[in-house]
Amino acid sequence: FDLTEEGALPSSVSGLDQGGNFSVRGFGGNVTLRNGFARVGNFDRTSADRIEFIKGPAAAIYGQTAPGGIINIISKQPKFRRAQSVSASYGSYDNTRVDIESTGSIPLNGNSKKLAYITNASYFHRNYEGRELSTLTRSFYLAGLYRFSEKTSLMLNFDYSFTRNNNVQLPFQIDPSQPTTSTRRYTGVATEIDDLYYSNSSNWNRRNIYTFEGVFEHRINEIFSARFGASAYHTPRHSYTSGGLSNYNPVTRTLSRTRRPNFSFLEGDGQSAALDLVASYKWGATRNKTLFTVDYYKNEGDRPTYNAVSTTFGPANVSVDQPTEIAYVPFSTERLGTDYVVDRDSKDYAGTIGNFLRHQIWAFDDRFVAVAGVRYDDVTLYKKDYRLTYPTGHPRAGQPREAKIEGITNTSTVLGFNYTVVPGVIFYGSRSESFVPGQPNALNVGVNPVVTVPNQTGLGYETGFKLDAFESRLSATVAFYEITLENVQISEPDPNNPGLTIISFDGGQRSKGFEIDANWRVTDKLSWLGTYSY
Repeated sequence: FDLTEEGALPSSVSGLDQGGNFSVRGFGGNVTLRNGFARVGNFDRTSADRIEFIKGPAAAIYGQTAPGGIINIISKQPKFRRAQSVSASYGSYDNTRVDIESTGSIPLNGNSKKLAYITNASYFHRNYEGRELSTLTRSFYLAGLYRFSEKTSLMLNFDYSFTRNNNVQLPFQIDPSQPTTSTRRYTGVATEIDDLYYSNSSNWNRRNIYTFEGVFEHRINEIFSARFGASAYHTPRHSYTSGGLSNYNPVTRTLSRTRRPNFSFLEGDGQSAALDLVASYKWGATRNKTLFTVDYYKNEGDRPTYNAVSTTFGPANVSVDQPTEIAYVPFSTERLGTDYVVDRDSKDYAGTIGNFLRHQIWAFDDRFVAVAGVRYDDVTLYKKDYRLTYPTGHPRAGQPREAKIEGITNTSTVLGFNYTVVPGVIFYGSRSESFVPGQPNALNVGVNPVVTVPNQTGLGYETGFKLDAFESRLSATVAFYEITLENVQISEPDPNNPGLTIISFDGGQRSKGFEIDANWRVTDKLSWLGTYSY
């Protein structure tokens, strides 16, 4: 019913959640691709035509990405053949899904092969067993394709989605006989109070995503082709947590509040653009394809967060045998300083300009395919903290503190090959590198010199076999891989100053594993999927 379920199908992938986060081969990420353009935030299935799971350090292809891989969602394309569809479903837990779609050509001066469109809209809602748990999604998509000629086209599209989630988590159950410092104090989840109204119903997050995209393509001649595309998105998000009664004492049958009500806002914006030049040609007995790309991506966020002051958020302990709505403080900016205090108020961005050169060759009657590529990126990080101002005597006294680092560079490479051992059996191997820009929120906005935040860099090796049998009815991939990630930000206690922490970028991660992905097309109408990963 939604796109998050698709991530259960490929091996070593934990699918997209409602915030757009995912994990591939043990490494998390929140930057996904939409038609090859980087974007943050969740996706709705309405505009999606297919999903590509690109595993391994893929930075030499798309730039910044987590070393485990990246997810690319391809949107639906306009069709010149007219078609319409309506579908609706309803089930238990108030599960409702409605989809409407229309596509076809728009005649121009009697020519029905110049302009085509596609538009669709959807509504999805469902509840869950837990009280006050629900999700709601509304989405709309519109795209138009104009063909100037057989060699030149322009496509523009707009995508909008709204998601609302009400989340009330079950609290942890504690053993009161254990001291608060004991690792045995928490004994499980308090499922016995699942049917009780134990928390305020205003735990929620709401997110809007607006995406605009345009792609111009032109085939220059039999050898050269060009493509220029640009994308922009706006993702305002509002979240509220009512303070959470997170510990349950089964002896006294009381819930203890451990957090204060919290409001957080995120005004996220991003822009990306790419120019691709491709040359396809023969050189002796080989076929060749060379790609040169120049691209740009910038993601910025404005992140104010507000916490209720300690005296305004209700009782510290509540009896589950006397269910009442737990007090919380309604939020408004006018009440700041009385009921709420600013916990965080910063604006930051990371911008990357990259160049990528890639060459692919087919030899020995296409039995051997090899690729080599190199990518160079230049990163800029920026952060402004509105809570802190420069002191008296500073040239910018009274103004919000900010920090900016330019010229953080990274070079990454990719090498790989495929070799057809016998028809239907391919042996492959690759070595690739990735990078993720340092997080701009780690920048020091004090009056001291700004400390450089290094890029996280990944290195991966992979080898395996691909099988294609029984007239392509059975396909499978067997993969072995090892990936390392360096320059991870970590915090450690300062041995010389109790209570303080030391932040460094000496952390690292490693993942190695084994995967099988199989697809058996039993009949033309029935397919069986099987995956295994370790």
